[in-house]
Amino acid sequence: MSKPIHDERYEVRNPDVERALRTLASLIEPELPDGMAFGLFLCYMGEHEPAPKGKGAVFWISNAERAGMIDILKGWIDDNARRSRT
Repeated sequence: MSKPIHDERYEVRNPDVERALRTLASLIEPELPDGMAFGLFLCYMGEHEPAPKGKGAVFWISNAERAGMIDILKGWIDDNARRSRT
């Protein structure tokens, strides 16, 4: 049996979730208008404590550059946090 390859992009591994993400990504990408990217997050409903203690792991897949998607998400979070305070 081969040893799993360490990949620092993954903190929590779940083959079922990873398969679901790849399947969903293959359905989303062809439907996007030209030049658009996507990011998809999956998490357990009602679970907010991080794994491994809780099920609060967040799984994601994107067809965008990781750094660019992180910048987009930070901007979205900041904007929504500001709106919720007003």
